[in-house]
Amino acid sequence: RYSGNALAGALGTALVVGCSVEPPAAPSTNFIISIPVANDSTTVSELVGDRDDFLEIDDVTVLVDTPPELRLQLISAGVKGVDAVWFTHAHADHLHGIDDLRVFTARNRNDLEAFVPREYEDVFRSRFQYIFDRDFRPPEGTTKPEIRLVPFDPEGPVTILGHSFAPVAVPHGPVTVYGFRVGDLGYVTDGK
Repeated sequence: RYSGNALAGALGTALVVGCSVEPPAAPSTNFIISIPVANDSTTVSELVGDRDDFLEIDDVTVLVDTPPELRLQLISAGVKGVDAVWFTHAHADHLHGIDDLRVFTARNRNDLEAFVPREYEDVFRSRFQYIFDRDFRPPEGTTKPEIRLVPFDPEGPVTILGHSFAPVAVPHGPVTVYGFRVGDLGYVTDGK
């Protein structure tokens, strides 16, 4: 969690959950590890066994990627709301929980901004056409996530709800993963 003053230099707390090659643990086995970083109040926390990440800055919650079983992971982590999403790349283990965002858009009754590297925009739109087709209406009694894709170019900063995120490009086999830097915090997933 970050306070507005902290973004000038020192940071607050972030929950960072990386992907691993091991299968995710059952939600009942999750626990949080908090590690102090540097000489300030920055803390990096990891929910062991999960694959979702989120960053809280002031009162803004930015979710990083939407892995399968996202709903269970967010419940386990106690996340009550998501204000924006940062997608790092288009692999299934980072994307296929996107439908679980519908609870937040139905509750807030407005679109959720999802920041996606421009090179992956077409993949998102084709793989999840029902989400990004404004004319598609779900059957009566159901909902779909109301998400507005915000493509970004990795060369410059991206402003998310008043906070500047600098994309960080890292090779991941034949694709590029886009982590970010916000203040003094850097985050990258799946670099190989």
